[in-house]
Amino acid sequence: MIEKENYSEAENKCYLLLSSYPDNSSAYLGLLLCDMKVRKKEDLADCNESFVKNKNYRKILLLDKEMSAELQGYIDTINDRYIKGIYDRKYKQALEIYNNGQFNIKSMIKAKNAFDLMDGYKDSEKLSEECSLIIKELEKKEKKTEADELLERSLRFWDKAEKLQQYHYAKLAFEDLENAESIYHNLPESEQSIIRCHEIYGQYSSLHEKLLKEYEEQKRKQRDKEEQRGKLKSFFTLKKK
Repeated sequence: MIEKENYSEAENKCYLLLSSYPDNSSAYLGLLLCDMKVRKKEDLADCNESFVKNKNYRKILLLDKEMSAELQGYIDTINDRYIKGIYDRKYKQALEIYNNGQFNIKSMIKAKNAFDLMDGYKDSEKLSEECSLIIKELEKKEKKTEADELLERSLRFWDKAEKLQQYHYAKLAFEDLENAESIYHNLPESEQSIIRCHEIYGQYSSLHEKLLKEYEEQKRKQRDKEEQRGKLKSFFTLKKK
């Protein structure tokens, strides 16, 4: 009956058998095959979904250890195939991100994290290592770009400080130059950029010192004026009393 895929009639036969022999594991196996719509027990391994929660399978677990062990093997096959399917999808997604995002740090980190979760599936470990190398190179380029931009902005600030004779711009220029040099020190093959930073500071150091002195003098005069105003205010307050 079952081999001819006449599941309805096969099911009735199994229930009839169980009415006389309620502990017959073969009858419950027949019902399980009917539930899963397969012709023989070996075909259970090809099912798309696990039958671990099936009520007839649960009955077999209680009645027949040998049959239970065999069915567990089929369940393991289904689960392995399911997990492989998940890994296949995740692997393809991560590989697509890897191939399309090699100039983007965020994309490469996302790809690396995906490969790391695959427990060595296919060449995921190798690809994860390659992602790490690419990320490091991208970070170096990003840092180099940041330092170059700070250096260029520093020059613009020095130019403003010289034209306007304002310490504010000299301070910003010095900070940008200092930050750029700090980044260059942590990057390989940046000796020429560090030398360039020293040359710029040497070029504008006298201007920086001059404007700093003028700024400090202005601040001192301002403090003196505020102190004088405070004394006058106190004097007139006492006089009114």
